[in-house]
This record gives sequence, structure tokens and C-alpha cells, in this order.
Amino acid sequence: MKFVNNTKKILQKYDVDKKSFFKDVQSIGLSGINSETPVKSGNLKSGNKAEIQRDAVIFFNTVSYFIFVHGGTLHQSANPFMFRGLMKSRSDFVTALVNNLKV
Repeated sequence: MKFVNNTKKILQKYDVDKKSFFKDVQSIGLSGINSETPVKSGNLKSGNKAEIQRDAVIFFNTVSYFIFVHGGTLHQSANPFMFRGLMKSRSDFVTALVNNLKV
């Protein structure tokens, strides 16, 4: 599945409380990612972060071995927990958009 960023198009078409919307997206996205993060010590989960930058929310992980878990290695299959968590949250993102429409 290919991700298409149509945020600008949506924000131009609808009158949205952007500050509130992006805070909701940040919270919803992190919740979805955390629910899919594999946990042994909790270190990987604690590295899940999100920042609001202009008209986008950037999700990332600060743990050094994150890329090896998420993307896999020669000896370990990929576990794309961030992707799964965000895809699982899609309907909640739409609800956040609707809830932040200025009427």
C-alpha cells in the first residue's frame, strides 16, 4: 500500500482547526504505534515519538536498533510496527478531521 499525503489538499478544501487537528493526529498515531510495538524491556516503545512540523506530524523512534526491528535484517524478518499502528489508526484520523472542522 502506497501512502499519499493529501493533507494540504484537505486543509485547503475544508476549514479545519489545524492546531487541534494535528495534536489529535499526534496522539492517535502514537497510540496506534505503541499498541503495535513489540515489548521486551519497553525501551523500543519509549523511543516512539511524534513532532508537529508545519502541516504534518512526523513519527519516529529514537532507539538505535529501531531500524533493525522495523525494517528487518539478514537474520531477522521485518516487524513494521509503526506502519501497522498508523494503518490501524486510519479511521480515527478521519474522525479527528471531522471533529476539528469549523462549522
